[in-house]
Amino acid sequence: MGFEEYTSNPVFMTNLVCIIVFAIAFPSYFAIMADDGGSAGAGASSTPGNWIVSFNQTQEQISESVNMGDNSQHESIFMGNFDTSVEIASVEASFTCNDNDDGPGQGNARDSIMVDSDTSGVSGTQEEQSGESNCGGQGGDGVVFFWEIVSNYTGSDYIVEGKSMDEIRAEWDDGDESRGEWKATVNMDVASGVNPLFQDGDEDVDITWTITYFVVEFEPAPPPEV
Repeated sequence: MGFEEYTSNPVFMTNLVCIIVFAIAFPSYFAIMADDGGSAGAGASSTPGNWIVSFNQTQEQISESVNMGDNSQHESIFMGNFDTSVEIASVEASFTCNDNDDGPGQGNARDSIMVDSDTSGVSGTQEEQSGESNCGGQGGDGVVFFWEIVSNYTGSDYIVEGKSMDEIRAEWDDGDESRGEWKATVNMDVASGVNPLFQDGDEDVDITWTITYFVVEFEPAPPPEV
């Protein structure tokens, strides 16, 4: 069969056109995707544009409850997310106790906790925090520590004009820090009541660690209304 006979075959010509289009478009597609990966140059990630910026947010939480006697001590440890492909927005730790086992005649005995953080096992520099509180039932709201890792993070979507994706990601970058072992030491003070027959001996302490992390996502912003 000669070439003229092939070219007169509609099936052959359709296949030939598809092969040519595929050969042109396929390398171009991968070249664009490579630029979008954030490489230097005029790729999609480094090209200014108008974007709807959103945050794919996840919260990781652990809780524990410990029974503590007078002058006892408990060390609470939280291992945060080590994944550097996500950004850590914040870490929070709360410590509460409830003074609910006073016997009759205890009077105004106030049980309380004192808490000190230890961030020596965390990458980067995080400020140490400390606090104390009466137990609930005696006017205490507990102790709460909060570390803001990425400033001004709210998780709310917004629209930005004239910036590249690389520039926007840099604004929400945690520097790959704040990974590691978060610790806090709780000290319990159980107050003795006035009635020796009904002494308050211990309290339960509830501890919750919460880490919030996110990935920045983009959609092209719609053109402004005329």
